[in-house]
Amino acid sequence: MSDEQDLNTRLANLELLVIKTAGQDGARSLQAVHPAIPVCLAIAAIATGYLGLGLPQHYYQPVFAGLILLLLYHRQSIHMSAQPWRWPLVVLNFAVLSLLMKFLIGGGISHPFAWLQVPGLGAGDAVQEGWRSWFTPNLEIKWNDVGGITQWQIDITRVQSLFLVFTLAAVLMRFQVFASMTALLLLIISIPTLLQFNWQWVIWFLVATTICIYVQTGRANK
Repeated sequence: MSDEQDLNTRLANLELLVIKTAGQDGARSLQAVHPAIPVCLAIAAIATGYLGLGLPQHYYQPVFAGLILLLLYHRQSIHMSAQPWRWPLVVLNFAVLSLLMKFLIGGGISHPFAWLQVPGLGAGDAVQEGWRSWFTPNLEIKWNDVGGITQWQIDITRVQSLFLVFTLAAVLMRFQVFASMTALLLLIISIPTLLQFNWQWVIWFLVATTICIYVQTGRANK
């Protein structure tokens, strides 16, 4: 019985050795591309993103970008480049992800009832001259706000961020029905914002960003 246990132990150790060797060989075969390629792609993504989206206007966007970038490097989903490319590429990746967050949660501050106004009489802007100014009142019809309703504002970015967090949490918990519902609500809320972007450049920004992230995963060399 002891000989059989000893044989099983040796076989288990041999299997572990084979697995470790195969893993090391696989890691060597998945060397990342030259860092100059993702650097150029990141610069192209930043340029097209700026032309199509503009600069991030809410602090949520760089916060989400930083958290996602830390998660990607921590889980080794993308490779940390060697010096002297490492930190410039980290900064460029952060800028690209910030613009990507601007695309996803870039609603900003909205005044949904800005169109709600009522007519009323007010003093005219033009000054009347002559004797008619003594008999004709200088009045004209003006459009005025309705109390605090017209000036009421909502932070669309905060609402988008809430639905984005719900969607990501549902995906992690594999609650696909809830994730689909929250993603649909996020899309509906984002439609007015998406229509304001310059899609002539947004398309190229999305293409450059996708390729930039992909070439840093090492899977491009499989």
